[in-house]
Amino acid sequence: MKTAFVFFMLLFVNIIAQLEFHVTSDKESYEYGEPISITCGLINKTDSTIGILFSSYSSCQASFEFDNYTSSNWSACLPTFQEINIPAKYSREYNWVLHPEIIGLPGTGGQHKVICSISYRFQPDIFSEIFSQSDTINIEAPMFLGGQLNVSFEIVDDSLVTILRDSLGIGVVEREGSSNIYEVWQIQNIAIDSIYTDLQNNDLLKSVEYNRLFEYNSIDLVTSVNVSNQLEHSYYLSNAYPNPFNPTTKIEYFIPTDTEIKIVLYDILGNKVKTLVDDYKKMGNYTIEINGNNLTSGVYIYKMLSKNHAISKKVLLIK
Repeated sequence: MKTAFVFFMLLFVNIIAQLEFHVTSDKESYEYGEPISITCGLINKTDSTIGILFSSYSSCQASFEFDNYTSSNWSACLPTFQEINIPAKYSREYNWVLHPEIIGLPGTGGQHKVICSISYRFQPDIFSEIFSQSDTINIEAPMFLGGQLNVSFEIVDDSLVTILRDSLGIGVVEREGSSNIYEVWQIQNIAIDSIYTDLQNNDLLKSVEYNRLFEYNSIDLVTSVNVSNQLEHSYYLSNAYPNPFNPTTKIEYFIPTDTEIKIVLYDILGNKVKTLVDDYKKMGNYTIEINGNNLTSGVYIYKMLSKNHAISKKVLLIK
């Protein structure tokens, strides 16, 4: 029994050594306001497929920290209880995009630390050992002045809140509610952390929260020989460009097999706005356009659906 246990532990240690985890960004230095792309990848360096499991003991399959902000606190994760297989020489990648004009980061200028982490196990038993890996990189980016805040207040204070917004040069991206009003405020040219503190102490507002939701992309399976966007044997949905946009933006998608594909645009509340694609498509790359002429300003979600896959991303329309 002891010999068998030692054998399996040595086997797991050997597998761990062949699963290389890394964090990368699309560039080392960013200009003011540029979206920052973060990718965490788990590479199978062996010559055979490796199967691992995620469970409720892991809050997310993968997560990352930017300075002191943690991605898993801001965005929906993939299902945590899932068994996945990583083919030989392939990398399972998790992608996020940090939009400064939405989340108001970086909060300081200069060098920023990015830490990526992942936890998994090899057995379905919830009491089996959890293996964790992490990696760190540093990027350069200037402090961003602006961002979005979610605020709420009562309708009786509406005119006073309007005066407050106007005095600070704040725009309204979204508004909901009747007696209790919910708004998304777009801050311009002000450090969002300082205005957040001031607004939290304002008696007119019932609540003030950051709108710090990372754009969390569905996972991609790519060859570890070239871990760029060569998404062989994988569905792919690109980030919209430009983003934010007015009035049009483009997105690209790739399907690895002939299949029925649907791409639908939703508002931030999950209401269907329009169907962008609903057709049988041949394997290959495609480009489509989102036209915002008849849409209101705000955050939208576009979702690609096939028989066994669903990928969602966010886009911001500013008029």
